[in-house]
Amino acid sequence: MKVRTEIVRGRPIQVEGRTLVPVVRQTTGSWQQATIGNHRLAGRGGGFVHLHPLGVVEQKGEEERFIPIPDVTARMLVGLFLAAVVVPLLLVIGLRLLRR
Repeated sequence: MKVRTEIVRGRPIQVEGRTLVPVVRQTTGSWQQATIGNHRLAGRGGGFVHLHPLGVVEQKGEEERFIPIPDVTARMLVGLFLAAVVVPLLLVIGLRLLRR
């Protein structure tokens, strides 16, 4: 499978004297397979595209600044994972201390 990741700037949008340009991380992948036999030819393939928004570039005159888009979902999932691992460990330690 061929996988490629690159940072891509989107189409500029004009808003109240400013230009906003979206920035995303684009990951693409594809695969192909071909079979050649005595009396047949066959082929198949597939692919995917994943876009992850990184932020927006705001241009106003000569000034340019990058406004990041925070990934709140990823932070929440990491917090939930840590809670799922840490809380049971603390409970086991607490129970062992109480039994002594």
